[in-house]
Amino acid sequence: MTKKQNSKKKYIRHSKEFKQEALKLAEQSSVSLAAKQLGLHDSQLYSWRKQAEHEQTISERESQLATENVRLRRELNAAKEELAIAKKPIIGHLKSDFRLSRNFLKEALIKSRFVFLRDRIRQLFAIKVTNSYGYC
Repeated sequence: MTKKQNSKKKYIRHSKEFKQEALKLAEQSSVSLAAKQLGLHDSQLYSWRKQAEHEQTISERESQLATENVRLRRELNAAKEELAIAKKPIIGHLKSDFRLSRNFLKEALIKSRFVFLRDRIRQLFAIKVTNSYGYC
């Protein structure tokens, strides 16, 4: 018996430059003629052409998306600025009102402490004065 030899072909990886040159040759003449000249199958050139068209459409779509992304970012920044401008007077007004109320409360607290301490001091002095004069 004879042994079957491994009949698998080794795949050759072609560079991008080779593929581009092969596609240019296929555009100038026919695909089948270019394939015969290069020792390739017609289907291989067709698949390379399809792949190149797909990559081109993807890169075009990516560039369109990138420009749209830039435009949308500009719109978003403009909207943020408008919102910040609209908020600024309101927030400033609220802050000033809050400060006023906070200061008012501080003053009221200080006044109440002062009044309490004043009254307490008066009471102590009154007790001290009454005790020193012998009044009770």
